[in-house]
Amino acid sequence: VTGVRQDVDNMVAITGTQSSNPTGNISLGFIYYGLMNDIPVTTNTNLLHFFVPKFSGETPTFAAMYGPNTYKYLPAVGKGNVLAVGGYNFAESPYQAGFIYEGPLNGTGKYTKIVIPPRHLNVTLPNGTTIATLDYPTHTVAHSTMGELIVGDCYFESSETKSYGFLYNVKKKTFIRLVELDLFSTSMYGVWQNDGATSNQYTMVGGLTHLMTNLSVAYIMNYNAVVDEFSMMRTYTYLNEPQGGVHFEGISGVEGGFTCAAIGLSSTKEQSSAIVFIPVYANGSFASAQWYEVNVPGSSFVSANTILDYTILGIYQT
Repeated sequence: VTGVRQDVDNMVAITGTQSSNPTGNISLGFIYYGLMNDIPVTTNTNLLHFFVPKFSGETPTFAAMYGPNTYKYLPAVGKGNVLAVGGYNFAESPYQAGFIYEGPLNGTGKYTKIVIPPRHLNVTLPNGTTIATLDYPTHTVAHSTMGELIVGDCYFESSETKSYGFLYNVKKKTFIRLVELDLFSTSMYGVWQNDGATSNQYTMVGGLTHLMTNLSVAYIMNYNAVVDEFSMMRTYTYLNEPQGGVHFEGISGVEGGFTCAAIGLSSTKEQSSAIVFIPVYANGSFASAQWYEVNVPGSSFVSANTILDYTILGIYQT
């Protein structure tokens, strides 16, 4: 399970990936569409809709659906339709590409491939000469969408172990990478459009991971889509502990602020998960976080992958 968004009539759209599926031997992305209380316990149901991107000259081998948007928050998509994003692999390339799907739940809508463009890179040669070159992308994965924005992660040939968070403006058809920090991998996992479907104000979440210590902090920040400006970034550690590594996986707007789905490491536990409430001040900045750990009795592993209000969805092991 990777994403959730409410729709009209108390319906929800939930995205994810099914490793084994009824239509063949490749992994498919899926969307569940129905009431939250009717989520199926098996894949043998007409409430699950399966998707795989199909582009000319490509043989898909894997697909994952993420971060759906619905008619409730995006009226232009049409009632009963969805706009979802994701990543997929195909046999003709070793790299994963991103995609957008817009249309009905039967999969007959429009697929659009998204790959972040190469970045400009200055390289110093052994003789001391500096030349300008292009650093081409390897993987591009879209994690969430709301309004006119898509957020995700990408990698480049110069450093395939370092991720770069990005946002893509569907209306402007432009990519913006999160500020590049030499010693950190960055990610963008969740986005929320503030003040309705016509607003240009957004809030997004993700994480920063130090490449030497592997310690992660989560962040939340605002974004103005008119002037392409980030602001009010604040970082958090798990349970507010100094060494508590954490990543925010998703965001939901609630009264007084935002809730986030968090995966973290505390000083006393291995991986654990929490619902995080972050109040917002009148000037748009963010207050200290309130943490509510999530425990599943008998489970050795809990992963909070997405959130709707104060309800998280994810996976657990017993």
